Amino acid sequence: MKTRPNTFAIPVLIGLILIPIIVTSSALSQDDESRYLPVETFLIKFTEQIVEMPDPRERVLLKTTPDMVPSGRSAFLSIDPEMVISRFRPDFRDSDTLRVDNAGQLIRRKNWSRVYRIYMSREVDFYEIKKKLEALEYVEWLSPPFKIKPLYTPNDLHGEGNQWNITQVMGEYAWDITQGNPSVRIQIMDDGIAPHHDINNKVTNSGKPFIEDPNIPGFNHGLSVAGVAGAQTDNNLGIASLGWKTMLVDASVADPDPGEDLWDVIVRYFESSYDVLTDYYADIINCSFFTAVCNNWPSCTELRSENIQVIADAVEEALDNGRIIVAAAGNPSPSWLVDSVPFELWPAAYDGVIAVSASNSSDEFPSGYNYGNFVNLSAPAIDILTLTMYNQYDNFDGTSFASPLVAGLVGLMKAVNPSLSPDSVKSILELSADKVGQYSYSNGWNQYMGYGRLNAFRAVRAALPTLEWQYISGNRTLENVRLINENYHEYGTVTIPSGTSVMISDLYFGYGGNYSKISVSGRLIIDEDAHVSNVEITINTGGKLTVHKGATLQGGSGDNLIVEGKVLFLGNSHLNGVDIVVLSSGEVILGDAMQITNSHINIASGGELSMGRVTASFGSGKGIIAYGKLEINGVRFDEAVLKATGSSWSGVHLHGAGSSLKNVKIQQAVNGVTAYNTSGIMFENVQVSGSGFDGIRLINSTLGSGVDPTELRLQSNQRYGIYVDGQYNSNLSQNILKYNSIPINHRVSITRIISGGIRCRSLFRNR
Repeated sequence: MKTRPNTFAIPVLIGLILIPIIVTSSALSQDDESRYLPVETFLIKFTEQIVEMPDPRERVLLKTTPDMVPSGRSAFLSIDPEMVISRFRPDFRDSDTLRVDNAGQLIRRKNWSRVYRIYMSREVDFYEIKKKLEALEYVEWLSPPFKIKPLYTPNDLHGEGNQWNITQVMGEYAWDITQGNPSVRIQIMDDGIAPHHDINNKVTNSGKPFIEDPNIPGFNHGLSVAGVAGAQTDNNLGIASLGWKTMLVDASVADPDPGEDLWDVIVRYFESSYDVLTDYYADIINCSFFTAVCNNWPSCTELRSENIQVIADAVEEALDNGRIIVAAAGNPSPSWLVDSVPFELWPAAYDGVIAVSASNSSDEFPSGYNYGNFVNLSAPAIDILTLTMYNQYDNFDGTSFASPLVAGLVGLMKAVNPSLSPDSVKSILELSADKVGQYSYSNGWNQYMGYGRLNAFRAVRAALPTLEWQYISGNRTLENVRLINENYHEYGTVTIPSGTSVMISDLYFGYGGNYSKISVSGRLIIDEDAHVSNVEITINTGGKLTVHKGATLQGGSGDNLIVEGKVLFLGNSHLNGVDIVVLSSGEVILGDAMQITNSHINIASGGELSMGRVTASFGSGKGIIAYGKLEINGVRFDEAVLKATGSSWSGVHLHGAGSSLKNVKIQQAVNGVTAYNTSGIMFENVQVSGSGFDGIRLINSTLGSGVDPTELRLQSNQRYGIYVDGQYNSNLSQNILKYNSIPINHRVSITRIISGGIRCRSLFRNR
């Protein structure tokens, strides 16, 4: 365990939703003598098999059962001569601790055959019994009964708003690597998942009936938790979840079936998580609750946080079998809790469990929330938009919503690397977290934020298996791998199939020009500061390429980027000597502060390309030809700049409708902008200068109705500022022409029109 188990006990599992949950350290230091917990039944685990039961399914009087340890009978009967005993798991044998299930999966189990239920004939103090019985050398532990009582304290309900928590942890960047896999499942161990149109298709099993808190009409904790982990995403409805395609398993611990108690339910849910033949099989378990005991259930006057040993064993067993457990670290203390911040909270405090504390939108630790030496990392927990009853959405606070955000991320990590162990996942999350907040980090950690605030992109990137120092020749398929440290390829095609991801980090050189190719039906990511050279890349329909800041895509002679899917160059990336061909279904986004050198861009009909505040230098004969849609969107006073590498370039050629040029400078082209047989062209704050012939040529083309001529500046072009031939354009005649007399050098006017200014061959001939 991360923390030494306390000798206290637990009768309640409490949802951490909006509740300030706190436990006093003074309570943790109390001796058992100062506590009183009335019980009539408890669990006990022996270190060896001391009780012989002819029928393990029956309850029997202990005094009539053969005892393998001579001192055992007298110790137990001195407590209660009418004590009754039964097997906790009557179906379990000593030999079941290591077996292969029907699906061929090796399962390691705790020895549940040595765990028994004890039924007293009268009410006794659990701590008094515990002290006596744990003194026996063959008694390992005792656990009291406990119950589920989800307690919720909603904050102001803000209605639908933006999901700042996903953006804060770079969730969109993580989705560039993977959107998850429906074969990965998250078990939501909570009070059930109520029906909701934004999650119904994501729950793989029916679960048990959810429990609606009667004090808060229309509220279901499990539904709200599940929404953060796995609400249906990209469905034009409601919210997104970080887990995206990851599926959910409803594991309700609120209402045991007749004949069951929470010992049965919790242990069997943990156990079912690693049995592939059960409805509750899952890779990840989310625990947005803590275990606690009260002195007089249900009318508690003292409620305390407590470690329940039977749950500790179930957690350890699930971890041993590869399940990843994420748990909330706690909120501010409600009035009904004896404990106070900081306090150890279970299951978050168990060794191997990923304990998640709170952060806010300012990347600070929110005042009053629980913390301690068991915290692994923090995640957004304040004002979190998620699902609630009756197909509604609301905002809530609490580590109940930080924990499932981490669980959703783990789903993405398992999608790209199913072999990740619980320890590997925890290590990646800790190492990839951002060091934010108002607290210093000693050896990379502090008791408030753990190893830092969750970073989804860095975690998924680190989860990818790595391939380094490889010479890749000929045709090769790569799936879910990160290429590092100079991987080489030539004479063939590297294929990235649909549903898989490949990230190129450090250096990746493809030698041989067109002999080196990458065909992308899945996702290709060129990592920060990586360099890809001499490779022809085809992004097929459904495929995606993302080029991160500082990365370079460089071509040799005739290297192309052929786009049927989607391409995104983020800010401060570089494109050098690569011709972009955007086909009819393709979409390309060139981000702000990007550098483009000696490339050519061709946009087919139906294709789309947009530029931000880029700087592009084109060589002779190169430029932009758009039969599809071209959008250039600079920023006023910090425009996009299109210019010549040498003396001139061919300029921007528009052949399709709906293109727009906003906040852009076009310099040293043969003709700045040429439009053929197109309509609806939008100009806003466009400056064309130094053209070898005309600034703007409109051939049988029209401008959009919103064009303001005061935003158009045409300077030092060798022939005409605007050359018009063909179709009548009322916007041009009524606006641009009448501004011809505006004073020269006025910043927001047509400041200079050279050699005849505007030539209109047929458009205004009779006017």
